[in-house]
Amino acid sequence: IFNVDNPIVVKGVAGALKIFHPAIDSNGKPGVGVDIFDFGGVPSVGVQIIGGAIEGGTIGVQDASFSTEILGTYFERQTEADISLIGGSRFAHVVGTTHTAVGGAVAVKGRSARAARVDNIFMANGARTLGVFDFDATNVECYYDLIQTSLSDNVPLGITTGIRNITSKPGPIGDVTPSTGAFT
Repeated sequence: IFNVDNPIVVKGVAGALKIFHPAIDSNGKPGVGVDIFDFGGVPSVGVQIIGGAIEGGTIGVQDASFSTEILGTYFERQTEADISLIGGSRFAHVVGTTHTAVGGAVAVKGRSARAARVDNIFMANGARTLGVFDFDATNVECYYDLIQTSLSDNVPLGITTGIRNITSKPGPIGDVTPSTGAFT
């Protein structure tokens, strides 16, 4: 899909819709590559974006629904964010995405997202002006797990006020005492 504003809109799909290998280049037009939200009281549940490439818009994928998964998708040249998890986004999971080519502010942005998880993504050194993340304090229980390499991959990390490294997540009741394995 080339040179089109808002090419894929998912609204109120109460089932596991899979979008395989989207090829979207908005060519600098404003808009969202894939926009996922609830509509008319019907949630969009379990949408999966698998592979593909999304480039050249304002936001690559914007999620405001339940259990969206973005798996292995390539992003470049979004002016605002490659992925934006906004109010209504709950249990989103971003896995193995790639964020290269200079341009754009941030790889993953969160505003009022709940229980989001970002795992093993790759951003080339300095490919986004702000960094990997822009998660402010409006986000709740959001976690990430990624590696910053000696080659400066995933650098800078960006704003992580509203997202924590998964290794800092407490146990189910509290912290585990290392010597006994007991919960405290």
